[in-house]
Amino acid sequence: MTDQPAGSYEPIKPGSDLSRPVNSAADGKNQSDRSNLILFLGILSLFMCGPVGIAAWIMAGSDLRKIRKGLMSPQKTAVLKVGRALGIIGTAIFAMAIISGALLMQKQFGDFPTVLKNRPLAAEQMVFAGEWLGKRGTLIRIQPDGRADFKGRRATVKGGRVSIKGETLSIHMLGFSRTWHIDTRPHLENGNWSMQLDGEIFMKKWEGQLVRLDLCTH
Repeated sequence: MTDQPAGSYEPIKPGSDLSRPVNSAADGKNQSDRSNLILFLGILSLFMCGPVGIAAWIMAGSDLRKIRKGLMSPQKTAVLKVGRALGIIGTAIFAMAIISGALLMQKQFGDFPTVLKNRPLAAEQMVFAGEWLGKRGTLIRIQPDGRADFKGRRATVKGGRVSIKGETLSIHMLGFSRTWHIDTRPHLENGNWSMQLDGEIFMKKWEGQLVRLDLCTH
């Protein structure tokens, strides 16, 4: 009897199941231990948790590839497929939410990247620059570089952006917007600057001194 050559396989024992690979890692011991986790992440991704949906998608795909190669038991195949499908759906929902939010911001502000940039007042709008105090206590501060502050009875905005279009004046700040109708544009009367917004008379302050409101009548 000669020695068995190196690298040769051992003889098949009588009664062995030939339908299963010998010494296969898929003998029932190497199952997908994270199938339940993948399913949980897939379900969680449906509730606006898009990043976990991506994780479920990738993890399930990895385990399914191992099953196809015979490196993992196919016992959890159905669970993995469900988890992967939920992850894909959750990722799609998250992506659509991001796109919808971007479109909404663009509709609100126009070109969104320019929101963070200063928009200096045009030459014909420079008359609006200054600190204005309304007869009802409203304070509006507009700077030539387009920055603006607003203080009213119910809201206060600092570091906003002013927009003057047609007969409207607006101050925007991270989704908040306060808009006035320009009844009377800034004009010089009796040596004092005044304007009227939404029926409220505003007087411009000079060097910290407030111009008398009763000097301007409309």
